[in-house]
Amino acid sequence: MHHHLRVREIVAGMNLPSHHLHPFVPFGSVFPLSPPVSVMCWWRDLQRSWMLRRQRFWGLLPYQAFLIYPLAVPEDVRKEAYQATEGTKKKLKCASTSSGAKESKITSTSISKIKKDKIVTQGKEEYMAEIFLNDIVDRLVANAFSLATELIGLEWGFKEELRNLVEILFKIKFMLHDAQKRQVSDEPVRIWLTELRDVVYDVDNVLDEFGYEICCLKVQIQNQMMDQVCSFSFFNLDRVKTINELLDRIVNDAAGFCLGIEVVNLIPKISLDRNIDSFLDDSEVVGRGSDVVKIVNLLTSSSNEQVISILPIVGMAGLGKTTLAKLVYNHELVKKHFDVLAWVHVNKNFFVEGILGEILKSSKGKLIGFEDEEIDVIDEIIRYLQVQLREKKYLLVLDDVWNEDHDKWDILRSYLLRINSNTGNNVIVTTGSHNVAQIVKTHSPYYLEPISKDECWSIFKERAFANERIPLTFEFEAIGREIAEKCGGLPWVAKVLGGTMYFKDDPRKWTPKDIGRLTSLQTLPFFTVNPDAGCSLEELGPLNQLSGELDIYNLEHVRDNVEAKSANLAKNAKIYKLGFHWKVGVYSAWDEEVLEGLQPHQNLKSLTIEGYKGKKFPSWMLTGRDARDGLSLFDNLIEITLSFCNECEEVPTLGHLPCLQVLEINEMINVRCIGTKFYSDDNYKNALFPTLRRLKLSDMWDLVEWKDAKELTTATCEVFPCLEELTIQMCDQLRNAPCHFPSLKKLEISEICCKAFENISSKLTTLTSLVIDSVSELGCLPEQLLQNNTSLMSLEIRYCDELESISRHQDVWAFCTSLHSLRIRSCGKLSYIPDGLHKLISLDNFELHNCDNLRCFPNIEGVASLRKLVISSCGVEVLSIGLKSCTSLYYLKISSCSDLISIPDLRGFSSLTQLQIHHCPNLRTFPSIEGAASLRELEIEECGVEVLSIGLESCTSLQILRIQNCPHLKRISEGLPECLKTLKIGPFYEELEAFPSLISSTSIQHSIEHLYLNGWAKLNSLPDQFQRFTALKLLWISDFDGMEALA
Repeated sequence: MHHHLRVREIVAGMNLPSHHLHPFVPFGSVFPLSPPVSVMCWWRDLQRSWMLRRQRFWGLLPYQAFLIYPLAVPEDVRKEAYQATEGTKKKLKCASTSSGAKESKITSTSISKIKKDKIVTQGKEEYMAEIFLNDIVDRLVANAFSLATELIGLEWGFKEELRNLVEILFKIKFMLHDAQKRQVSDEPVRIWLTELRDVVYDVDNVLDEFGYEICCLKVQIQNQMMDQVCSFSFFNLDRVKTINELLDRIVNDAAGFCLGIEVVNLIPKISLDRNIDSFLDDSEVVGRGSDVVKIVNLLTSSSNEQVISILPIVGMAGLGKTTLAKLVYNHELVKKHFDVLAWVHVNKNFFVEGILGEILKSSKGKLIGFEDEEIDVIDEIIRYLQVQLREKKYLLVLDDVWNEDHDKWDILRSYLLRINSNTGNNVIVTTGSHNVAQIVKTHSPYYLEPISKDECWSIFKERAFANERIPLTFEFEAIGREIAEKCGGLPWVAKVLGGTMYFKDDPRKWTPKDIGRLTSLQTLPFFTVNPDAGCSLEELGPLNQLSGELDIYNLEHVRDNVEAKSANLAKNAKIYKLGFHWKVGVYSAWDEEVLEGLQPHQNLKSLTIEGYKGKKFPSWMLTGRDARDGLSLFDNLIEITLSFCNECEEVPTLGHLPCLQVLEINEMINVRCIGTKFYSDDNYKNALFPTLRRLKLSDMWDLVEWKDAKELTTATCEVFPCLEELTIQMCDQLRNAPCHFPSLKKLEISEICCKAFENISSKLTTLTSLVIDSVSELGCLPEQLLQNNTSLMSLEIRYCDELESISRHQDVWAFCTSLHSLRIRSCGKLSYIPDGLHKLISLDNFELHNCDNLRCFPNIEGVASLRKLVISSCGVEVLSIGLKSCTSLYYLKISSCSDLISIPDLRGFSSLTQLQIHHCPNLRTFPSIEGAASLRELEIEECGVEVLSIGLESCTSLQILRIQNCPHLKRISEGLPECLKTLKIGPFYEELEAFPSLISSTSIQHSIEHLYLNGWAKLNSLPDQFQRFTALKLLWISDFDGMEALA
């Protein structure tokens, strides 16, 4: 019988972000991302105590495995392992000097120059060395592949050199197979093998050191030690380059012997870059045909009357979002429908100028100097795009977006709206973040689903059995289908695993077994049940030294209660974190008796149950008592997560747990009511959920009622006495909910109905943070909510389409004296914000975004604490004169308020450092900023001002001034401060024939370093003052088509 060791994704135990979760690869493969330390320990134990005892390496091991030394391996095994590795390695080194501990720098002399007359017939030791050489090359391929993948994730350099190293090692692998057949009779081949062996150990040393440095780098980044991150050693890059040169020479020598020539050219190309690898032809993509049709129909629909429509494509990493977008992008109907198509890979760097520049390139526009990184060309790009895209429709794809900054999106949106006013322009955003999708959407997000098991198998098969190098036997197909099933419906994982297994032509390398024999094993973060491959749950029984975290996957393969009990979890006192996982969507009739048999030890602190198909939870969970001795089972339990338990119609009784602090219930879609049994059975009279601090209910689509515990509570028996954080998301059927949360500080409500929100909030008095998102039918906040929560510090309301007013109470702000931050976003019907904001004596940040119906800006006179004010895409016409009293403002931004006609004077705003007024075409006069001594940056863009006289000379800290795209501006009647370093001006009134006198100011002749001048059609000359700008480093001149000469 062949045995499997299957490794799946770490979900509960490793604290990885959701977009970094990957199904683990089969044993003998590489990790897409670096495994956690516990994985390294486990892998190291496995490697040292099991494989090396058998005197050979099995499969490809992650480079991290060599950084953690075993804790659970007996001393005799360690000695044997040491002899198997170090002893043999010394024999393999022969004449090489580069592998020793004394040498760290690799040069061309690292290859031993062994003369033919020194080669003797191989003995037994040398023969064993060549066997090891083949396995070591296998491992080096995995190490280099893993390192390159790490560097992609860290957005570091070097990955191209490692890509080259992987490709060379692949070639050497096939040459080595041929060479070992011919070495007995072919003396040059023996010499070649000796030289290869020396360089292989150089490669091994460098990759180990490189892997260690990446681990250190990741720790530094995680701890935000950015000043130390910059000290990352770059010496490895030169060493990898040198190694590649040496290996290239060895490959060329082998070509002279015709080693492996018939198979080297058949090696399939495997990309290390996920994004590049996703750009596939239609024929290479499986399972996305219907998705392509749906999206193409959405994009080409004639009913689209918006100037810009944004469609997010959302899904976890590896689902094929980029692939799908590329298929749509290249679709013939899309090419015919849109005049211009542009593709921008965004990743973590949301660079607005770069995005606009890519659109320009796609429209075949040219921009002189665009490659110069010191030149800010955003306005130049906009003007070119306005010319290039006039009367045209465009499709822009923003790929792999993670930016959740509303302001940056507003800026990009405003720039896109400036390009042209045609309807039918579309933007596709691919992202793994639900938050990004909610921020950018104008269409409902398109959520990408996993592909089927058969489709995963099709992708895996195409890679693993390419060129028919490995015959597709029944045995290989059975194992391959099992691997494909563990890809979790992720095409990219299927491709990577298929490409990895391409090089394993022995079924035994696909199926290591018998983990239960590692009786001293201390760390096993995951175990995947597969009885057909020798991985039954019984394997866990002898592992009574396991400690820490353990996730058990594929429990649908467990036969019955007897097998479940054979895991012996109830006697394992050192495991403090357990995860039980069934495949979502796979039905199993005996889940209840299996979970009953998986009773854990009473020391357990964290429990996760995912995909369970039973209708009720086990007795050991419901009663909380050990049936054998009556002791309390969960006295130490701190955290419980229940997810995808779709057959359960009620949640378990958990209120009696004395130490429970975190409870998450996700996607239990069959639960219609959370009843009183949730809190306690009839015999429990103490406090209910006495230590619970965080509770989350998510995606419970059929939940209608959440009952309170009135009949269970007494004067001495409270419920939720310590609960501080409550999150309820996507429970849109919920109508009734409890209201007794005496210690609640943070409440986040999203996508539930108004009535449930009113119930929950009716008796709250201790809130410090409140987020209200997409609450249906919410016309205004519930009565008494703000009045009762006088400690509220942060209030955010977003995407409440029916919200018309914050509160019916006219003096509502009098109760919010602790409020620091007030944010309102995308509430289309909001028409009124109560006056009295001056009573918000702690208000520091006030933001209004996308509230089109808000015509009257509230009076903020007397809000002396306000430091940041942002008004974007609102219908306000006049800003309150009370703004003059907000003298603590350091940041003021007003953008895309097309109806705004007036802003009060800002004289004496001594704290103001940044002032931005963008896209306010009806703003004819600009407020005075005289006396704004701290102002460092001033931007006036696309405003309707005609004359500018605002007191610029008094702004003695001003370093950046931008006055651009003001088509009515005819005169600037003032000088500039001496401290100004960057000046960006123009274009102005189209009938002007000369630049305003601003540029002639003598005060800036010795300070200006960067000067950007944007002209217009009738401008025919430039002043000669440029010759006197002694500090000028950069002069940028554009759109001076009518200029004849300098003045």
